[in-house]
Amino acid sequence: MSKTFEINIKKLQDPTGSKQDLGFNQYDISTMIDIKRPTVQNIISRVNQTGTTLTGKSTGRPSAFDDYTQRHLERTIRRDPFQTLETITGKLRTMGKNVSRSTTRKWVSKLGFRYYTPAVKPKKNEEHKKNRLEWAHLHKNWSSEQWRQVIWSNESIFRVSGNDGTPLVLRKEGERYESCHTLRSVKFGGGSLM
Repeated sequence: MSKTFEINIKKLQDPTGSKQDLGFNQYDISTMIDIKRPTVQNIISRVNQTGTTLTGKSTGRPSAFDDYTQRHLERTIRRDPFQTLETITGKLRTMGKNVSRSTTRKWVSKLGFRYYTPAVKPKKNEEHKKNRLEWAHLHKNWSSEQWRQVIWSNESIFRVSGNDGTPLVLRKEGERYESCHTLRSVKFGGGSLM
């Protein structure tokens, strides 16, 4: 609703009763408050129907995302949380939805998802975990002198294949350490040189 229309509605309201109740016709009212007669007619009929001069909320353009599309979007994200926004938009387009990247971003956000840097956890099976725990129990009472005998080394990795960039994960707040949202790391990365 425009600012001038709101001002004109306020002009039409009268604390002592509507001008029409005072015996003025629509033409007289439109002349007194300087708005067009059809506008006065619309306001009077709205007051008679709803009891207020306020207009209802405009529905606007229908959303491209109905309930089914929202559920489909959430399923798509849950299936592969590491996919990019462009990929998600492409999948929505294949189901016949003509949506832009910014519309997809808006609905991803409305569903409560955000892009985060994923937590990195070592890729370990049960045997690895058992061996590590056993090693920790064996060495928990070592003295400082015994630890000084250990040679510590730094290693540099130069990746031959794969991506060095940090991927992003689409997830909701509080889901950081769920296994589907974490990256599994292996020592020395597989295809790399030292």
